[in-house]
Formats: sequence, structure tokens, C-alpha cells
Amino acid sequence: MKKLKCTGIKRVEDITSQCKYEDENWKDGIEWLLVPCCQEKGAAKLKAKLLKFKKEFPDKSESEILKALCRCCNELKPNERTYEKFNKCVREKLNP
Repeated sequence: MKKLKCTGIKRVEDITSQCKYEDENWKDGIEWLLVPCCQEKGAAKLKAKLLKFKKEFPDKSESEILKALCRCCNELKPNERTYEKFNKCVREKLNP
């Protein structure tokens, strides 16, 4: 996956529109356990993460949270991007 541009992000679609989500890469049936950063149709997973971290970090702006989500999409390989690892990464970005 190419590196996503994480500056100037104002909404989830600014992340998802930079790449393409391809189910055919998931041969072992674990895709539902992973966070897809490029899922365009509804972008439900990243939108849910945004809402989760807005509640967890009410002092952070939406753009700060989106930037953290984007940076974690870049840092974690797609097939290793479990909810646990992704959440930990975002928390580290928002609470250094």
C-alpha cells in the first residue's frame, strides 16, 4: 500500500479516497478482524474509530484524531492492522 498523505485531512473520506480497498488480498478470512484504511463505501470502520477517539480524547480536535488515524494506517501493515494494534497506535499519537 502506498503511503497516505496525512496533512490537511478534514474528514474520513480524505483518507479513504487516497487508496483502494481490495477484499481479494484477504485469503484467510480474517479481514473482519482488521481495520481497513481504504474502505470507501461508507468508510464505516474509520468513522467508528473517529467517534471512539473523539469520546476518549475530547480535548483533541477532529483533525488531530484524523491525522493520527491516517498515520497509523501508514505505520501498520494492512494484514497486521488488528483493532488492538491500531487503537494502541492511535492512543500513542494522541497521548505521547
